[in-house]
Amino acid sequence: MDNKKEFGSEATPVQPEAAFRPPSNNAELESMAGQSMMADPRAQLQGAILDAIASRYVSQRACAVANLNNYLTNSVGVGEHADIVGECQRLVESINEAEGMLETIRNITS
Repeated sequence: MDNKKEFGSEATPVQPEAAFRPPSNNAELESMAGQSMMADPRAQLQGAILDAIASRYVSQRACAVANLNNYLTNSVGVGEHADIVGECQRLVESINEAEGMLETIRNITS
């Protein structure tokens, strides 16, 4: 007997991303960038802007994961949408976009 499961045969909740956590303060941004941002106000502003952008995409990903989990595990939440496959696809695309943006920010700051 083959132990492989067919994709989509069982609803498995999508796990939140644990690998990336955006910098939460200037000290973390400093260590990511490898330079002292305290000495340069412009660098502080740049770090704050990137931190704000990262926070937006962390939030976008978290919302999409929560909604996708709801669609995959809760039949009550599915009833109001005629195109559940299309909605789940949109959520997966949103997760992908957020993860891509976070990876780009990580590359910029490292």
